[in-house]
Amino acid sequence: MRRDRHLNLFHNYNNEHIQGKAKKTENVETQGRGIIEDNVTRAFIIFLDFLAKTGKLQDFFSNLLKHLPKEKIGSNAEAALKKIKSPQFDLQNLDDKADHRRVRETDVAKVLMIISTIPFDLQTLAESNKPVIDTQTKGQAELRDNENRADAWILQKKDKGETVEVAVLLEAKIGNNPISISQILRHLGREKFGFNIPLSKINEFCDTNVINLTWRDINNCLERLQTNDKETAYFTRNLKEYILMSNGDVDIKNLLKEDTDSIERKQIFAHILGKVNEKIKHHFESTAEGTTKIKMSGRPLAGLWDYWGILDAKGVPQRSPHISLGLTDEFMLIGFDTYNLSQKSIKKLESSLLDGKIVDYIKTKLTNLDQKDTLHRYKLSLTDERLWDWKKGQIQGDMYDKFRLEFDFEFLLRQSKPEDVGAFLQKSFVPYLKMGIKRFSVFYALRLPYGKLEKYEGADDAEIVRQDQKLVELFKNEAKLVELLYNQIIVFYEFVEEMK
Repeated sequence: MRRDRHLNLFHNYNNEHIQGKAKKTENVETQGRGIIEDNVTRAFIIFLDFLAKTGKLQDFFSNLLKHLPKEKIGSNAEAALKKIKSPQFDLQNLDDKADHRRVRETDVAKVLMIISTIPFDLQTLAESNKPVIDTQTKGQAELRDNENRADAWILQKKDKGETVEVAVLLEAKIGNNPISISQILRHLGREKFGFNIPLSKINEFCDTNVINLTWRDINNCLERLQTNDKETAYFTRNLKEYILMSNGDVDIKNLLKEDTDSIERKQIFAHILGKVNEKIKHHFESTAEGTTKIKMSGRPLAGLWDYWGILDAKGVPQRSPHISLGLTDEFMLIGFDTYNLSQKSIKKLESSLLDGKIVDYIKTKLTNLDQKDTLHRYKLSLTDERLWDWKKGQIQGDMYDKFRLEFDFEFLLRQSKPEDVGAFLQKSFVPYLKMGIKRFSVFYALRLPYGKLEKYEGADDAEIVRQDQKLVELFKNEAKLVELLYNQIIVFYEFVEEMK
């Protein structure tokens, strides 16, 4: 049975009813994300408060600092964090006006803690601040233009008195919401709600007084926490779960669990899609001028798929031909697709299948001994779909296959020698293409080995077990999975070039 999300210690019903209650004039997505960001921050602060009251806060901080790369934490920030033993916490702006006055005092150890899903590059803050520093008066005016608030404060006071020794201002973002440079500058330079640091000293502050984290850093720290205390284990498990629920971080291994709900599956897929797209954009940024480039459409993920296509005159990615990445109940798929083929396009495709890039690609796969046990992942497909009970003018609804011809590369190898695969396709595949079938596809499919994450650990080496274990290991390694998907898209891009 799937665990109800509302049984999580930190989850609340408001997260799910934002759209229904929001005013029509408001940006529902932005409003909803803001509320969830506040709730994730609140959960993290409640967790730190619990650790402080049970004497385990420094254990958590020590674990976090030990595994952080040096560039993520300044020397002053690290020293200040080690002083926090019995802190006070506040959410958003400080309620106590005296505390707000004290955190601006020069002898207070000031720390900016950033926690986001998208890693923040501190160098961009330093670079953006240069012109502001050069014009102090203009910079102060810019900082006063917009109101802003911290997401939370952590205050360590001296000897249980009222004098503030350490002040940590927390700024948190989740999902694809990036850290705002202007917001950070307001946190640091504003007098009303921030630290009131002189603009000429902000670069120096960023070098030494910032802890620049991601929610994955927090989750990794939670994962490493070892405790026999049931209460601490309960809090830790719920916070880690809530960070995943809220799209602060994702764990792609959860795709292999049958009880992972549709919300988390969408979050995981969106994360993978974003990582792959980053690599695609970087690839085409470094290509020569005049190279045909593809761009992701950015369509809504109501269905878990998106595509990259050649840009039309208006800069919109075209649907045919395109390369898609999708997630179904059973597979993660990359496909090269063409739709509604003209006679000219059919001739191009026929040429590619018989003596062009597609048949060369198939031959390479069939002759590569290292890939013989993965040939079933590659498929050729011809399909023609139709709407059930179609009525004139109807463009949406349930579809069925009016025609489907599909086989994997393992089947191709059984039918012919690699060097003769073109002749086989000419006889058994191309005639259907000429009959006017609307969609041609080449697929690469990764099956999701549900329930195999623990089951096959150390099991015997039967072929099906070996294949499942290879997939499990792939889904345990996010960087390797993203690299594999990216490389496959770049290979399929050669087909786009040939068919354009």
